[in-house]
Amino acid sequence: MNCIRPLAFVAMLVGSTMFAQSNPKPLMNVPLVPESAVPGSGGFTLTVNGSGFVHGATVQWNGSPRSTKVISRSQLQAAISAADIANATTVAVTVRNPGARGGSSNLVYFPIRTSSTPVTLLAMAESRALDFWPPVTLTVTAR
Repeated sequence: MNCIRPLAFVAMLVGSTMFAQSNPKPLMNVPLVPESAVPGSGGFTLTVNGSGFVHGATVQWNGSPRSTKVISRSQLQAAISAADIANATTVAVTVRNPGARGGSSNLVYFPIRTSSTPVTLLAMAESRALDFWPPVTLTVTAR
């Protein structure tokens, strides 16, 4: 009768779990750098600050991995292409650590939008206001 010795069985179990990879769950801080982008502008490097980043961590852009450089356990840089920001939208950004236990970070939203900052004319001399005939339309575009 073949019998596994209890001590040998325990050693096999311990030995097999000693080498299992256990990476921390990453955590992203806000804001991302830059905080937003304008549609149709060029590609850029997205800087993600946080904690628990390990070698092989990747920035996920709407669930798709982007080329990522691990700067430290608290900072990543990802290449975001012009095609990634071609249209106005909001992108879900996460970080994924490798390994079965690595997991994904919290979610941070990255807006891609045209500037909608209101511009206010602070003063206009009343005596000059009547000089604009016919009326003039002033259009201000923020960049």
